[in-house]
Amino acid sequence: GMPEPGVEIEHQRWICEVQASETVEGKIYFYDKNPIEVFGEDNLISSMTIMSVPFDAVSDSIIESEHPDIVVRHDHSRRERRLNSVTGVHKLLIVRAIDTVNNNSPSYWKAQLRQFFFDDSANLKTYLRDCSGNQLNIIPATGPQVTNGMINIFINRSFQNQNWSTIGEWVNTELAKIPGLSYTTKAVVIPDGVNFESAAAWATMGGDTMWIQNQHCFKPAIQVHEYGHLLGERHSGKDNMSYADDTGFMGNKVPWTDEGVKMCFNAAKTWNFGWFTQYHKQINPNSSSLSIELVGIDDVVKNRAGQKKLVSKVIGDENTFYLMFNRKKGINGGVVGSRNKVVIVQQNGEGRDSIWRAALGHGDKWIYNNFGSTGKNLVVENCYIDYRNSDSLPDTAKVLIYIQGRDNLSCGSTPEPTCQDKPQWKDIAGDGCSWYGQNDSRCEQLGNTSGTNGFTANEACCVCEGGDITNDNGGNNNNSDGNTNNGGGNSGGNSNGSGSGGNTCTDEKGWNNKPWYDSGGSQFNCDWYQRNANACYFFGNKYKNMDMTANQACCACK
Repeated sequence: GMPEPGVEIEHQRWICEVQASETVEGKIYFYDKNPIEVFGEDNLISSMTIMSVPFDAVSDSIIESEHPDIVVRHDHSRRERRLNSVTGVHKLLIVRAIDTVNNNSPSYWKAQLRQFFFDDSANLKTYLRDCSGNQLNIIPATGPQVTNGMINIFINRSFQNQNWSTIGEWVNTELAKIPGLSYTTKAVVIPDGVNFESAAAWATMGGDTMWIQNQHCFKPAIQVHEYGHLLGERHSGKDNMSYADDTGFMGNKVPWTDEGVKMCFNAAKTWNFGWFTQYHKQINPNSSSLSIELVGIDDVVKNRAGQKKLVSKVIGDENTFYLMFNRKKGINGGVVGSRNKVVIVQQNGEGRDSIWRAALGHGDKWIYNNFGSTGKNLVVENCYIDYRNSDSLPDTAKVLIYIQGRDNLSCGSTPEPTCQDKPQWKDIAGDGCSWYGQNDSRCEQLGNTSGTNGFTANEACCVCEGGDITNDNGGNNNNSDGNTNNGGGNSGGNSNGSGSGGNTCTDEKGWNNKPWYDSGGSQFNCDWYQRNANACYFFGNKYKNMDMTANQACCACK
């Protein structure tokens, strides 16, 4: 489930779905308590655990968890069969659950729901497409009674004082009566006033269904979070709170608005989804040390990464750690926390909760004691971040991973980054970056409000971890492949020959490497914006096409 920011749900709901081949199809059962307390966490793995439950352990869809005759076993091969594929096409069915007894239905009509999930500038479809590098595409489901992926399900029962799970079971029963439906996953939109147990929405881990309150169904943060559960991942925590990781969608720190923010998933979730395996690097520090250059996800999906890596996985201890450069840019340009830092999270197994452990800025170190029970400490050090601000070269973070006292690696020269606010930027109230710097909470509370040239304070102001960041690296071109074991490695790669100050700007390409133009037509391309004075000022943040505005795509507007 997903509670509102600052709210903690007592525990996750464990749901048992009867396999379709068995007598009762589409039936959902719930436990009377958290079964982890009964069976232990190691004996319960979402989508892989199979339980044999006698009939006398079930009453009104509730399973008596401590019944002595329940048998638990695992089917590891089931994971690939049961979980939805994380790539390809998913056909999403949007269900409007309607209580005909009380004439109680979701307030949003089919056309509006289609906008929320498929057609808005920020929605489930666009976020998963962007964050997967166009490898996961959500399209409307088809079949009888389905219009543009939407279907009304009329239930001749009262929803009053009912739990969301009960209504979900009623919906499944009615859907089973409609042959020919074609969908991979479904989102059941339930009218307001139903008991959602302090959550805005729920979803089955590795399953096919999410249930969303009507009042929250238009919020992309909730849509993407719940779909992450369908893809097999749990929550992202921080500071002893299960949902507090503010670097990815599996926390709940994203603004709950229709506009949403541009961000993706943390390092552990990104690794497990497997969208960018060619940019993964695993290391066991007990065997070797590593010097690695990490790039942000936007540089990966824009094909700027070269041989550099997106995520590093550190094994060799009872805990597993993942590293990622949380570059605030492009498709990750609205990330809420730990911006422009190397973020370390811990996740001990696929499909588990992750925990934010550290965020390393320029020159920072993270030390983990007694790594692998060796009595020695693991060191992760962010030497520096090389900001190129280029359309062809990636921004990189040079990171060292080694065992202290055995493989002490050295960063060498560490150029200091500098930041400049966007020139003459002001928000819609006329306040500039200096106003945001007067109060620590202003960036967090008001930083996503648009201003000059469409930039928000979080994008324009250094105090809000935005602005234009550069560094004088003395002409260092970082021409290695970005991955050096035990201090060695291969040289090579591409040089721009000029350090960070000599880069030229190239207009962004759209999908399939086509020249970008705005939604008004192909004549309104970057050349048009360059030829027409003030076009960037008046239109640069409008007429988005190919997921970009002119301010994002055209050098003339940057």
